[in-house]
Amino acid sequence: MQTSVSTLLKRLASTVVAAILCLLTVMNTAYASVASQQIRQAAQTFALQKLAADGVKIGPLDTRLRLTACSTTLRVFLPRGAQSIGQSTLGVQCDDIPGWKIYVPVRLSQFARIVVAKQSLPKGTVIGPEDIEMIKQDLSQLRYGHFQSAEAVVGMQLKRPVRRGGPLSPGNLTPRLLVQRGDIVTIMAKLKGLTVRVKGSALADGYRGQAIRVKNQRSKRIVQAEVIGPGIVRVRL
Repeated sequence: MQTSVSTLLKRLASTVVAAILCLLTVMNTAYASVASQQIRQAAQTFALQKLAADGVKIGPLDTRLRLTACSTTLRVFLPRGAQSIGQSTLGVQCDDIPGWKIYVPVRLSQFARIVVAKQSLPKGTVIGPEDIEMIKQDLSQLRYGHFQSAEAVVGMQLKRPVRRGGPLSPGNLTPRLLVQRGDIVTIMAKLKGLTVRVKGSALADGYRGQAIRVKNQRSKRIVQAEVIGPGIVRVRL
């Protein structure tokens, strides 16, 4: 009889222990679930409000971590070197005692109207207003930069072709050459209110506003002149 009671008590004790362990597991899972929700909500709020993101995609959290729900407001920060747009990382910290810190993978989207090609444009095209249009795009998808002003690209020249709808990037544009080496140019100079014009030879290529060396065809003197238009340079006396 005593053996039966002892066996029964052992079984009962084992059952109780198993039930407690199961309960603890459920509670830990519940706490971890609450912590995960807190982390995701805090990261999303920070990105939308502090980083001015238009869209936030939170990556998967490390399932091996068993974080307890935080009783204080979570602190979110952008780690040193992390980007505020595109694929990035946010730090989330709980200041409870004991607390915890976790780094969350995120993708941050930001939309703006940018300059794109209205039709396919070949290499060497000098951009005119009729060649471009403004379209809203996700800036995080633009690897090579962009322009948000049409005025910034008009008059620039393409280094490489651009397909229809393709963004115009700084690396693919160069100021238009207004003077090429060897060109016969008009040299302008103002002297006592009078404008003097003489012919000269350009000794270098030149963009608008660039100073180049020019040889006066009449005097054979070489002077520094500023490119002010196609085939026109100005000497300041």
